[in-house]
Amino acid sequence: MTPITICICTRYRPEDLRRCLERIASGTQAPAAVIVSDDGHDEATRDIAGQIGATYTQGPQAGLAANRNHALQYVQTPLVAFVDDDVIVSTDYIQAATSLDTDAITTGQVLNFMDSGVGELVTPHNADFWGFQRLDPDGDLRSIVVVATVFPTSVFDKIRFDERLWYGAEEIDIAQRATSRGIQIRFDARLWVEHHSYTAGREAYKASAIASRIYQNTKRHAIYDGNATKAVAFAILGPVQVVASAARRRRFREAAVGVKASARGISWALTLLNPRSRAALR
Repeated sequence: MTPITICICTRYRPEDLRRCLERIASGTQAPAAVIVSDDGHDEATRDIAGQIGATYTQGPQAGLAANRNHALQYVQTPLVAFVDDDVIVSTDYIQAATSLDTDAITTGQVLNFMDSGVGELVTPHNADFWGFQRLDPDGDLRSIVVVATVFPTSVFDKIRFDERLWYGAEEIDIAQRATSRGIQIRFDARLWVEHHSYTAGREAYKASAIASRIYQNTKRHAIYDGNATKAVAFAILGPVQVVASAARRRRFREAAVGVKASARGISWALTLLNPRSRAALR
């Protein structure tokens, strides 16, 4: 069995965190360590982490990618997994994780519960031209379900989560960064979790998700796929697709948000014209 550390990113959801930690603690096997990286300022979060035996650290308050990178400094095991506070791992998750080899990233599946209470099974799919995970991997997996993924800790000696991705696109980005360096991604159905993701309060994240996808997918075409033509085509057509999709549904305020968010994503992508910036993101 290979020791694993579970890193939990949280922000003002102490009761969700409690459920997450209690499930980890009640599993068939315990992890070597649990790190709670808190992007909020909530004493309840700190208290709950201490009560259930986790190591608490104050996060950088710069989004999920930065918070995951922050948590990594406390990891001292050969394996690491990132579980958000609204995730409940399966009873045998840690046992399955510690049986994995350390020569590849292994990803699993998530049962995603939204407001309806009906779970939808989500498995990793490769990104299409628009950056959505909709393509069958067909034996060449280049994506992950980040909250059901086990990483060899050594991977992060070479790459980190891109901290421009405040919310959205970070899981497809880290997968593509890894595979571009020859790191293999495998699928293991034993790694499964429940994700209790509710729509309430998520409107505030929509602009960030759009900007992140526009930036990340332009970067993907330009750097990871090495296709400048596709990068330019997406940089032009991606924002058009965002606005047209909202307009078709007569959501004109959403279309206006899409214009601003897309412009931000393109401005981030323009930094890739700097060779030093490109090299740092390979």
